[in-house]
Amino acid sequence: MIINAKKILIFINIFFWILLLGTVNSQQHCVDYMLMEGTEQLVTFGMDTTKNWWAVTEPYSESYRLIINGIPQKDYKEIRQLTFSADGNRWAYFGKDNTQWYLNSNDTIISLTSNDVGQIDFSPNSQKIAYSYFEGFEETIVIGDNKIRAYQRDFQNHPKIFLSQNGSKYAWVVKRGSGFALNISGKETDVYNEIFPIGFWYDGKMIYAARNFALWEIYKGDELIGSDYSQIFESAINLNGNVAAVLASQTGKQIAILISDEYYEPLIGNRYDYISNLVLHPNLPMMAYNANLYQTDFVVLNSTEFAGGKEQTGTPEFTHDGEDLYFLGSDMHSFVNVNGRKYSLNNEVSLDRYYAKKPGSNTIAYVTNTSMIVRDIENNEQYAGMMVDNLISPRFNWRTNTYETLGSIGNRLYLMTCRF
Repeated sequence: MIINAKKILIFINIFFWILLLGTVNSQQHCVDYMLMEGTEQLVTFGMDTTKNWWAVTEPYSESYRLIINGIPQKDYKEIRQLTFSADGNRWAYFGKDNTQWYLNSNDTIISLTSNDVGQIDFSPNSQKIAYSYFEGFEETIVIGDNKIRAYQRDFQNHPKIFLSQNGSKYAWVVKRGSGFALNISGKETDVYNEIFPIGFWYDGKMIYAARNFALWEIYKGDELIGSDYSQIFESAINLNGNVAAVLASQTGKQIAILISDEYYEPLIGNRYDYISNLVLHPNLPMMAYNANLYQTDFVVLNSTEFAGGKEQTGTPEFTHDGEDLYFLGSDMHSFVNVNGRKYSLNNEVSLDRYYAKKPGSNTIAYVTNTSMIVRDIENNEQYAGMMVDNLISPRFNWRTNTYETLGSIGNRLYLMTCRF
């Protein structure tokens, strides 16, 4: 009994030191900061993909205050459509007091003669803003100094205002009788049964798909670049407007179509039973997506197949600079695949969450119900900061070389960070 007691005491001491060393290790890597002390009721909060954070509080009953990067904005009865530019340097949102709507941005507040508001979009180069508002049922779109009556714009099904890279051209979907057309800088396309806008090419040509009767076609400006598709269901275009991709169905199978000047004609991927979750490399003509063929899962990079999980496969993601393509999966245990190399995680993780990754590193970050976890996938070490009641998906902030998320305890808001 004495020997057993000594063994138990030794085990307790070892366990204590493991916990202590783990805490010290996390403290070396993870630091948490209080952003809001909780003097006002916290309604919601979030981050963009760059460097900004925001929160909405209710300082008084039915009165709401937006706080952006710690700076309180004007109080309103209603707040809508907070939108950040792609570079993170500009933002805008709609706010309403008792009677009046306003467009609020990082450098101005504009009163709107409207009974309702619509959409806010920035140009890909972040320099120009487009927004819309309604007077009765008539929608007006403002782009720079231009005010345009958007006659019968299909706002409900296609709310986005597409802008060219520098914002000099615009496009949106309009309803014409029983069909649809695309208004491109005041000139309308033919009327089709359906329209699927994709975005502006770097030369100002609009890329879109259109259906007449049963079949879809893809256009770049007036040029037909693809045809005979039975369905178009996903698309993407990069900020530079020099790479685009489309997921489509054709003759009973599904295909990915990559559009780039590096190819004489669009590059057609392999044929699969199902494909989904299209993502683009930020600069190069590379696309990735989930695929399934004969009940086998893959993640596909252009035409290269990476084996997915036998039980489940997560969605592919590029790091912000495109250096890494990564996804998670599950066989008997969870794993992460980085650029085709598979790392076992040695325990189960949720594939339904978003995972952030620092480019070129051996680390990933994700959130549980109570904290942000950063894992070193080479040696399976993991670190965590404080525990909170609620938190959002993490991001990697390359400006500060830090994993970040927001978490709340009651009405207090915290920035939770880990650095490697």
